[in-house]
Amino acid sequence: MQLQHIVLRLVLVCIFAGFIGYERELNQSHAGFKTHLIVGTSPTLVALIQQRIVHDVMELAISNPLYIGAVRADPGRLIAQVVSGIGFLGGGAIIVTKRKVSGLTTAASIWSVAALGIALGMGYYAISIVGFIFLTLTLFYAKRLQHRYYNKKVNIEFIGGQNTVDEISKRLGDLHLNVVHLSYTIRMFGDERVYSSMFELTGSHAIEFHMITTAMLDSNSIISIRENNLE
Repeated sequence: MQLQHIVLRLVLVCIFAGFIGYERELNQSHAGFKTHLIVGTSPTLVALIQQRIVHDVMELAISNPLYIGAVRADPGRLIAQVVSGIGFLGGGAIIVTKRKVSGLTTAASIWSVAALGIALGMGYYAISIVGFIFLTLTLFYAKRLQHRYYNKKVNIEFIGGQNTVDEISKRLGDLHLNVVHLSYTIRMFGDERVYSSMFELTGSHAIEFHMITTAMLDSNSIISIRENNLE
């Protein structure tokens, strides 16, 4: 393989991975610009090595016909290890706490950048360019479309039972949000029952989370409010 082809593939993957990593860094994710650059470049190098191995085996077989059938190279073996390895790396970007899951979009972007790296390393320019365009549109514009509407789940801790649930529904209704009470748990704090409920909130317009917390500030029955974040 000529040097200019190697350089071209590495330059392209740096541009693609860097652009996606920049978007993740804007969203203050745990894996940003540098991480995506490394994740994109490494599979490209592995794919280039795999292509070189196949090329060398073919040259060996042509120059030494006796080796045909004895020496083999599987074009997908190294790449398969990259796919599984990146899966573990993406899993490390997902953070799960008691009531919050974050990092799913970042984990998916890491895996996608690795796929772009493999495609470029193998020389599939059309696949990688079209894939990059679709990934970029998804990351930059899907969230904007999503923010035209409101659809979130929030966890609210409170005391007072059903009376407080009715109060929460009324306060959120004043913000023009539809409220669905999904689930709840109860724990005892001394003689007081503390409820932890999951609510699904939907609305026809975008709304900031701080507007919800502000609407609950003057309630003596509400202890805490947390937003479930799956990005």
